[in-house]
Amino acid sequence: MDDGLNLVQDRKEKLRQVLLKKPQDRTSDDIDDILTIVEDNEFLKQFKNSSKLRELCRYMMIEHFGARQTVFEQDEPGDKFYIIYSGRVSLYINDAAINELNKGKSFGELALIYGEPRSATIIAVEPSDLIVLDKKIYDKVIKGLQMDQIDNITEFFEFFPLFHDLGRKDLLKIATKVIYKTLPTNTIIIRQGDYSKSIYFIKTGKIKLLKKIDFITEGLKDTEDYDQDPTDEDYEEHKVESKLLEIDELGIGDCFGDTSLIKKQPIEYSVVTYIPTEIFILDQYDFNSLEDDIKKEFIEYQKEYPCDQEIRKAYFEMKKWEKFKEDLVYDVMAAKKS
Repeated sequence: MDDGLNLVQDRKEKLRQVLLKKPQDRTSDDIDDILTIVEDNEFLKQFKNSSKLRELCRYMMIEHFGARQTVFEQDEPGDKFYIIYSGRVSLYINDAAINELNKGKSFGELALIYGEPRSATIIAVEPSDLIVLDKKIYDKVIKGLQMDQIDNITEFFEFFPLFHDLGRKDLLKIATKVIYKTLPTNTIIIRQGDYSKSIYFIKTGKIKLLKKIDFITEGLKDTEDYDQDPTDEDYEEHKVESKLLEIDELGIGDCFGDTSLIKKQPIEYSVVTYIPTEIFILDQYDFNSLEDDIKKEFIEYQKEYPCDQEIRKAYFEMKKWEKFKEDLVYDVMAAKKS
């Protein structure tokens, strides 16, 4: 444990020493050292193996902020872009704590992209090291790429039923916060009973919602009782069987995880990719930083699913229908033979 902590401290100190050099004084070896240390940073890894990352490494600086020290204040002009190398910061809007960002997250781009004052105050929660790029370097190396990505995501969100009532400015706020990810077939994104820590938007592919339902298997006198919830006694006497049932299929333009995140309740089903799928992810911290009018759209759009009793009833109705079809086919074939 101590060795691991010392290694982290050594890397931080090495990075700090190299970044204290003026950009024009950094050698090729210096750039290689910076690359080795920062290339797995959540924000910077999108530039991995590109000349852009080497250019960023030449010009990036590092600033240290102590606990409760202000990075910048709301309504100030923006002239820097920040990437958290270590530590945590809190985001405040009108003095209310809205969000918390940790290692790998970035902030400050909106003021640079749109030339507007800072939309929030940022304060370090704990001692934090921030990688800093001034506006000139941000505009030269990152802005074009980010703007293309943001515009593409915004145009995609414009077709989401969830966002039909939102203007482009509100969509831009969401687009700057989401993370893109590709998932192979049969990837379990969320397990039933877990708490969703993000809201997910499907760009391409298909998602299955699977729910484990417990059925009473013995002791029922009336078939109408098959939809009842098992009792503790049923479980103790091993009269219960679990079935994994598909309750929905989601595709392009759908989202999930919102109900669990907003209501702070365990999710009632597992979410699994049916085919290779592309998604955008909005984590709970970024969701909390959105304005109330935008959050309201999510709350009104939440999709409710039937309770276990209703699902059991539908399951048995489906089984009755399948049995009826089998019997009908059998009767027709038998009639033909006779």
